[in-house]
Amino acid sequence: MKRLHAASILAVLLAVPCARAEPPSLRPEVLAPSRLDTANRETIVTVPVVVKTADGQSHNASFQLSHVRPAGDGPFPLVIIQHGRDSERDYPSRYRPIGAPTAYFLRRGFAVFVPTRVGYGGLGTRIDPERGAPGSGCDNGAAEHQIAAVEAQTGAAIAFAKTLGWVDTNRVVLAGQSVGGYTSIAAAARGIEGVVAVFNFSGGAGANKKGPPYCPERITRAYATAGKTLRVPTLWVYGDNDPYWNPKLARSWHKAFVDAGGTAQFIGVPNVPVDGHAPISMAGHAWRPHADKLLTPFGVRRPVAKGGPPPTAFAKLGDFAMLRSTNYEVVPSYQRFLNSDYPRAFAFSPNGAWAWRSGTDDPIKDALDTCEKTAKRACKLYAVDDAVVWAP
Repeated sequence: MKRLHAASILAVLLAVPCARAEPPSLRPEVLAPSRLDTANRETIVTVPVVVKTADGQSHNASFQLSHVRPAGDGPFPLVIIQHGRDSERDYPSRYRPIGAPTAYFLRRGFAVFVPTRVGYGGLGTRIDPERGAPGSGCDNGAAEHQIAAVEAQTGAAIAFAKTLGWVDTNRVVLAGQSVGGYTSIAAAARGIEGVVAVFNFSGGAGANKKGPPYCPERITRAYATAGKTLRVPTLWVYGDNDPYWNPKLARSWHKAFVDAGGTAQFIGVPNVPVDGHAPISMAGHAWRPHADKLLTPFGVRRPVAKGGPPPTAFAKLGDFAMLRSTNYEVVPSYQRFLNSDYPRAFAFSPNGAWAWRSGTDDPIKDALDTCEKTAKRACKLYAVDDAVVWAP
């Protein structure tokens, strides 16, 4: 992948947009390792692991593991988010637990682990356990090496989590983007202890923007093999405008997995904004409701805004008619509200001012306060979470 896509995974900050805010841009500088998310207790540790390279040699190596966690003492369920494979493997120096996927899991009470795997980042790229044997084409074992490397480092991360008093290692979710997505599926199929679900975002390998992906049949075989043994629910999210694998190929990979016995819900997202290869960050509205449903049996609950009025029959949540009749400019902002994560609130004033907030401790108060500063008069709530609450 090119640098843009490595940044895409993590570039949407935890800061929540308010009234009339524009979508965040992709800013690689947010990945600078010197700045920590102290609000969520971001910590960096070095974890030892044994990996094998294509020449058959075993290596005592280590990888950086960055993690954050919610407020409280836990124990928290754990999600391990695996990054993709960048052609510039020393960039970024460390993958960080920031952005839309981290916000999603933190709000639902998860501890979030993000490994910077061996062969990437600031610890050096002297060895590359994810590279296949040279000069042997599609049979170079690249998929096997990628899966084995992710399996080893996922296991090491869980072993480290067991040393912490605040992680529930009986409730582990694996998630990943691109190479990190398909290898999370394949690694989980090898029996990693404690895994209850897997999220696969744009999972695949052999990316090639100038033509078809390189050796996609390797990934088909990897998914088919995983489907034979993986018996936890999985969620697959692919952008229809992914520049690397087209929707037909992505669905064929899903079919290979399901036909072999795996359980997988496939979500094809049309027109992912900015980067079709990054629905994990850029199309949360498409996958969050399905993820919430998948995680409910494991005691994970969607956050809700507290203290809101009851729903009314004034309009459906996605109906823009009332808002459009008052002010056309409100519609794009309301659309961003609908795409935002819970808890959330949208406030509106009869004179045309509005504001919305998402993910704060009190989105209802925050939305009303922001709206009233703009309107210079009292505002009312129009929608809270997934219901219209406006009463004329």
